[in-house]
Amino acid sequence: MPNSGARILIVGAGIIGRALAYYLSKAGAKVVLIDAGGGMSCASRASLGVLTHYSGGFSGYGLFIRDSLAMHESLSCELFEATGMDVGWSRLGGVDLAFDENDEEKINTLYKEGRSYGIALQRLAPEDIINLEACISRDVRGGLYFLDDQRVDPLKLAQALLTAAVDAGTVVHWGESLLEVEYCAFHDISVKTSCARRSSDILILASGAWTRGLAEQLGVRINVRPVGGQYACFSGVSPRVVLRHKGFQLTPDDLGVRVGATTEDVGFFPQSTYRGESNLASFYQRALTSSASGRSIARGVGLRSKPKKGRPMIGPLRDYESVFVATGHYKNGVLMAPLTAKVLTDWILCGDPKRDMGPFFPER
Repeated sequence: MPNSGARILIVGAGIIGRALAYYLSKAGAKVVLIDAGGGMSCASRASLGVLTHYSGGFSGYGLFIRDSLAMHESLSCELFEATGMDVGWSRLGGVDLAFDENDEEKINTLYKEGRSYGIALQRLAPEDIINLEACISRDVRGGLYFLDDQRVDPLKLAQALLTAAVDAGTVVHWGESLLEVEYCAFHDISVKTSCARRSSDILILASGAWTRGLAEQLGVRINVRPVGGQYACFSGVSPRVVLRHKGFQLTPDDLGVRVGATTEDVGFFPQSTYRGESNLASFYQRALTSSASGRSIARGVGLRSKPKKGRPMIGPLRDYESVFVATGHYKNGVLMAPLTAKVLTDWILCGDPKRDMGPFFPER
């Protein structure tokens, strides 16, 4: 078992890789973080930073999400103290909107499930929603208010994590990609990158959808695939809470209103599509009154790693105990980053993840 001074190489400087670098460096590990790019990851660029309510009930996945959600407030304070950077965390609440009978049925089911899980939520009649948000469309038929939903600025969080990691000792190399795992034994790993040969005790693959190709060098299949996502920013009245409907979310933003995100198969090349832009605009126009809505002023695209069977891959490879994987978080990378980093830090440095990680076994 490595001690706190273990040499750790992390491949991928997205939100997961940065969180890992911060937690591991803070615990005393000697961390090197490499990334083929030079800035923010594709997944973080697609994220609205919404830290939303439960998913998965009392399953291992559902509990992981709720436990990670509970870490964000203290993490934001910790990062502010360490770096002076405000990551934009707030507990603003979120409302699932209903516009027809099918929506209302889903709201009823969600309400019953949420109460059984102990989630803080309220049923809202149309007039309640309008009192909460005057800019809401008068076509709304009701909604479900999740009082504890949160939001963080994903770009600010990523920058604060990286700054804190570097301050704690992480060494970062931009524009460097992993080319080949030349040797892999227990706590003895040698790799060839585009810039150097590096050795470490532990290798962590946190490269999103690209992790699949890296793991194949070891004869291991990691079932993740790339899925594109678009967002758009609009001028006009900004709501105070997160608004949701059929997978789309609308959040307050420095520019006005941010809406996202689409789900599109575009391979490894994220791109804006007419269909995606149209869907975002349609949701925006449906959710708000015409007097509150504005024009499109910015847009962006990103790329997420979608896992097989819906759960991220977190843990060591079966035949390579010194190679860990952290990928497949899909739309929940920002949400699940703190607990993912804490679990792997405990696992790598103490030999115990301190929770059941069976549902997240990488090779499935």
